[in-house]
Amino acid sequence: VIPCVKFDEEKVREISNNILQGKQHTNTIRFHLIPDPHEPLQNSFVFDDKTKQLTVKKGLLVNIDGNHRINGIVDAVFTNRNVGNNGWVIVILSVGSPLVARDIIVQEEKRTPISDEHVASMTETEGSRIISKLKQDEEFLKCFQFCTTADQCRAGGGFFVEHLFADAVMQSFNIKQHLRPSQLNSLVSYLSSFLTEFYYMTDEIIQGYYSNYSIHLEYTLSHERTVYGLMYLAATIQPKPDWLEVLEQIVGQIDFRKKINQHYVDSGQWTIRYMKSILTEYEGMHIEESE
Repeated sequence: VIPCVKFDEEKVREISNNILQGKQHTNTIRFHLIPDPHEPLQNSFVFDDKTKQLTVKKGLLVNIDGNHRINGIVDAVFTNRNVGNNGWVIVILSVGSPLVARDIIVQEEKRTPISDEHVASMTETEGSRIISKLKQDEEFLKCFQFCTTADQCRAGGGFFVEHLFADAVMQSFNIKQHLRPSQLNSLVSYLSSFLTEFYYMTDEIIQGYYSNYSIHLEYTLSHERTVYGLMYLAATIQPKPDWLEVLEQIVGQIDFRKKINQHYVDSGQWTIRYMKSILTEYEGMHIEESE
């Protein structure tokens, strides 16, 4: 449901040492089982009331609270097997859809705050509904993956950060209210076509980003906020009947080794300005050719 966004080895080491020194007692951790949607619920797990054993047979078991504690406990037990006699670990298991897991995480966040990026990625908006639809699009997933934080994006874990993508789409397409199913499907279809075409037009460049992300971090294409420029471009050319040809022309003019403008880096406005300049130049050339 939600991957471990930022794994802190130092935090795990501290927990492990505290457990070994008797300074920290192991406590509650939470797992969530997402059953196989194509099978009856009882086919996903079996609980033996006599032995108190739970067997997960199908579905996805996700740790949604206590990742660092789990790793700290494992490290402590690996160092001293007897440390397990010092207390009990209470495991809470919930069963349901990914949305249920998200709601539980949000609920826990109110009690024990997690990163703003993490929370933003779980917030239900029209943008997040669009992302959910794109995640079901096989053609789109052949080209792009989503991740929940900028750190994951910079590590090559996904090209788009979910909450930035959602914000960029809603901003560029001026989405201020709930979309009807037909509107949602139409926009998702267009975005899938736009982005997959963009991918194949820039195939080698994007593949280079995924395989050698560290050398691309200072360039336009590889920055996580480039999505604002892409969504601005997508919204601007959408009404054009020949938008695909326009996209090809625009992609040909993008300097993918253009250095990031740090002045606008936090807002993504620099990528919008860059796309605007290219579109203005393109429109000017197009007018001259028609004359």
